[in-house]
Amino acid sequence: MGRPNLPVYGQDTVFSRFESVVDAGLWSNTILLLIIAIGAKLIVDWFLKTEIGLGLRASGENPAMAEAQGIRNGAMTLLGMSIANALCALAGSLFAQMQGVADVTMGVGTIVTGLAALIIGEAILGRRTVFLATLGCVIGAVVYRLFIAFALSAGFIGIKPQDLNLITAVVVAVAVVLSQNRGKRGRKQLFNFRLVRGAQQNDEGQD
Repeated sequence: MGRPNLPVYGQDTVFSRFESVVDAGLWSNTILLLIIAIGAKLIVDWFLKTEIGLGLRASGENPAMAEAQGIRNGAMTLLGMSIANALCALAGSLFAQMQGVADVTMGVGTIVTGLAALIIGEAILGRRTVFLATLGCVIGAVVYRLFIAFALSAGFIGIKPQDLNLITAVVVAVAVVLSQNRGKRGRKQLFNFRLVRGAQQNDEGQD
């Protein structure tokens, strides 16, 4: 940009063009962002179900097993980082156009929001399928921002804006505990299923 910030007021943006087509008043930006978020989610869901997407998931879940199957973990790491950076660039461009200014510091703290969204989304929906995992990311981000908005406007119950970090830390801690409990229950159910299945196979073998 050549300088720390760059105003884009008065410039033609995707939001202004969308408003010229769909006149929804104050909801125009929200509707456009919702459409883009759903489109990005569906594209990611489709990609993760392709052969390359399955390789990317395998490399992230178990690198040793993926390498044994002939998957190049280094290439998959670069691919994953490229996709993540592309989504970050899309989000940054939309944010700059919506705010009317592009600033070098507007991405500070984004990684914390992203991690919090992942943890909260996994605690709410889990990650049994690709659809639920990506949907959990979107819902987790919305829930996290709702808690931030609540912390900034909850003076009527004694919460002050300077308590924002405390509120967000408590929310993330609770989400981590819920996610761990969900994982323990899932492993316990799988273990019980294997025990029952093993007993049934033993009975069939004896018969």
